Amino acid sequence: FALFSSNWLVSNCNDPNWCDHTDIDTDGDVDVYDLTAFVDYWLWDVSYVRPPRIPEDPNIIYCQKDPNIIYSIVDANGLSDITMDVNDVVTLYIDMQTFGRDMQIFSIEVHISDPNLGSIDNTAYDPNDPPGTGTARILAQPRSSGLDYWGHGELQQEGIELFGVSLSGSISDGDLASFVYTCGSDSQVTLEIVNVDSSGSGVSLCPTLVNFTINQVGSAQQESMSSGTSEIFEASQEATTEQMTSDEMVEWLESIWTE
Repeated sequence: FALFSSNWLVSNCNDPNWCDHTDIDTDGDVDVYDLTAFVDYWLWDVSYVRPPRIPEDPNIIYCQKDPNIIYSIVDANGLSDITMDVNDVVTLYIDMQTFGRDMQIFSIEVHISDPNLGSIDNTAYDPNDPPGTGTARILAQPRSSGLDYWGHGELQQEGIELFGVSLSGSISDGDLASFVYTCGSDSQVTLEIVNVDSSGSGVSLCPTLVNFTINQVGSAQQESMSSGTSEIFEASQEATTEQMTSDEMVEWLESIWTE
């Protein structure tokens, strides 16, 4: 473990040493995937098999979704469907509910349904300056914070990858991580959770995933709403003016009759 920790997030590993063999998947970097393999074989038996690191084929069932383990993207109020103005930003959270199930490691990506309509701050974690300049955070408790990681998604570059692990027991229910999203242009956007790897007690876990919907309202819609409000106000003013004119007319007629 000490050797692995000393090489954490080191890059440019190569044959034959592969950074003291801590680059387990020999891709040149000591990253979350090496850590996952390390934890798999260190804490658990070798029969454990991790789900593939490829986009899921909808025709293949890799694992059955567990309704008692839920990952949700929510805002600070716990909502999963909101309306925002274009160019506004919002901090969103990955919430976990396990109902007592053991969860020790998670590797999650969040993807944008259309990266042209918004953006996620996926500035990579800097181990030399944690938490660095990025806005993402790993919040899970308990956890081994020295193994935290976030950065751009592997399956979608515009998305974000969030990784955390607890070497001292199950991760508690609640917020696993947070990130900041910026609205781009008029449209409805879905932020989708992708479960790359979730594990506990020697088994691979398949959480039920709850995505996040943002109805992005742009300037054109705002102007339309403002214009509609203005027209209603003007119509009201005209009606008031007409009413005042009628009253004045009655007073004038009464004055003539009196004379």
